Amino acid sequence: MSKELIQKVIEAGIVPEQAVKQLKAWRQLPDDVPEAEKQQVTQELVMDFVRRIAELLESNGELPELRETMLDLAARFNSKSEDCMVLIDMASQRLSINTRVLVDGSQFLIFKCDKHGDLATHLGNQVALRDGRVCEVTETTPLYSGEDLAFYRCSVQEVPKYAQMSELWQRSP
Repeated sequence: MSKELIQKVIEAGIVPEQAVKQLKAWRQLPDDVPEAEKQQVTQELVMDFVRRIAELLESNGELPELRETMLDLAARFNSKSEDCMVLIDMASQRLSINTRVLVDGSQFLIFKCDKHGDLATHLGNQVALRDGRVCEVTETTPLYSGEDLAFYRCSVQEVPKYAQMSELWQRSP
């Protein structure tokens, strides 16, 4: 973290005064980092500090990647996932694959990160569920287990009156 960024965080009052003193005593902060000034904290002042800190992070390329984790997802997927059929448009042909999916409410489908899940999660793919609904993938978010990519959460929109997918699903084993 740059000295300038450390200074902005301290000036913002995010780090308590006693913590700054202790960090300096432990030599975790440079001695020349100034103490936070006592000032009246207003919403405008806080937003200004947040904006300046964000600008510093972006200019220094220090924005961390935020990874989303759902701690109970593996157990939920194993106990509640169901069969589905995914229709994939590839160049001039259409493929269908059978895989497992966890239906998470009416707007999300969760696929395991494997060869079928990787194929199923592309934008525009259509997923036929056992309850007769057909959904189109509109956005995909990776979900992690620790450092490992484990699942994909797909935002979906229901495709009304999609007879071809329903017919395919009825004919599948």
